[in-house]
Amino acid sequence: MTTATLKEKINLSHAKALKRAREMMKVTRIEMARRLNLSLEAIKKYEKGGSVIDERKIQNYLQALNLTDEDYQKIKKGKG
Repeated sequence: MTTATLKEKINLSHAKALKRAREMMKVTRIEMARRLNLSLEAIKKYEKGGSVIDERKIQNYLQALNLTDEDYQKIKKGKG
């Protein structure tokens, strides 16, 4: 597995977890975009893995959803 492939896999894992977290909190993409002051297209890119998701973006998402890092880890593991 190349480094790029590993990074893409990690990014996609975050993308799926962020989408799952938003859906669990019953927040629409439109509402999420409003909460983060981003476009709907930006939210779609994040959740499809089309945009690099760094720690700052994850923290912003969690804050907008009132979730903790612990909540996120559970969601990421499919236990949330």
